[in-house]
Amino acid sequence: MKILYLVSGLGPKAGWGTEYIQDLIISLSQKGIQGWIINPIYGHTHPNWRRWTNKLEKNYNLKIISLIAPKWISRNFILHLALTPIFVTMEIVKLCRKENFDIIHEFSSTPIILCRHLIMKILFKVPTLFTLSVYNNTLLGNFKWFKIFNFANYYLIPSREIINRLLNQGIHKDKIIFSPPGIDLSNFINTQPKSNARRILNIPLDKYVLTYFGSLTEEKGVTDLLKASLLINTKHINSLVIQLYVIWKGSPRHQMLIQKIKSGKYPLINLVEKYTEIPTLLAASDCVILPQQTGHGTTIPPISTIETIASKKPLITTNILGNRDFANFPNITIVPPKNPAKLAVAIVSSLKGKPWTKTSMDILRDYTINNSTDKHLLIYKDVLLQKIF
Repeated sequence: MKILYLVSGLGPKAGWGTEYIQDLIISLSQKGIQGWIINPIYGHTHPNWRRWTNKLEKNYNLKIISLIAPKWISRNFILHLALTPIFVTMEIVKLCRKENFDIIHEFSSTPIILCRHLIMKILFKVPTLFTLSVYNNTLLGNFKWFKIFNFANYYLIPSREIINRLLNQGIHKDKIIFSPPGIDLSNFINTQPKSNARRILNIPLDKYVLTYFGSLTEEKGVTDLLKASLLINTKHINSLVIQLYVIWKGSPRHQMLIQKIKSGKYPLINLVEKYTEIPTLLAASDCVILPQQTGHGTTIPPISTIETIASKKPLITTNILGNRDFANFPNITIVPPKNPAKLAVAIVSSLKGKPWTKTSMDILRDYTINNSTDKHLLIYKDVLLQKIF
């Protein structure tokens, strides 16, 4: 089976949530799928993407076409975002004139792009799938585009809340498939002892550790977390530390926030500016805090939420799309976004050391890479059967 994948910014592992997409494609290739990938390269794509691309093509049944925009476009990120879909569409047309694909599968945050699925169907008679991989709360990500450009054979949707919205818009239920991101949870379920992890990360053994990991942006709730830390009673200053593990992911305000944190005004905050193995930092934590403001630019649900649940660490997060799918899970505290005061209350409440509630981990079965791979194989076979018969 020959599949053309449309994905953006693939590259070496560097803490991106959308790495689950490349893991899925690799897993499918190991199951016999011949995958071709059109992969636009952005300024924040990992600098070693060429070496990574060559390695993947050598080791797996994959062919990767990396699209590099001219410098006059790539220097302007907004212009890059606006023109790249045109370049990708042109590349699809060029490629499909030479190669025959059984299915075209697109991963995107912007359902407005579904308009080009009609072009693919008319010109090449090839069935298409669309996976909503990342939440986009701009006009381009509005869910109404699904109804206006209802051209894909199936919509693979990662959240039951979004599925209900699409059903309410009139999208036929037979075209919608619940398909959350699948990841390898084994490293998170079987974590190392807390003491070992803290020695590796040079964290005091006698402190209560709350951990944030991700990019350093307002959208991720970092400024809310800084404000919340100042609202916590000073009596906790010797017993509590909030670890921030951050890496630059293209945010122009990253350095400004670095300087703000290093100003000395936030005594509870400890900043670590390097990529750290997520299973290790989770093992070292007493509680994880992920206070996203809207979820924009994040997988649905956030991969970090799934990883934290798998690690059996209490989680403080916000009432945003994706997280609400776990609202009834007993070990998650959900607070309103953009509310440092309630965030501070949740942090202090976590100090009471509420034990992990023994709850069935079946909730995570849908979020495993094996489940996701098997589901995609069944979908592909079903699409081909419809095409043949």
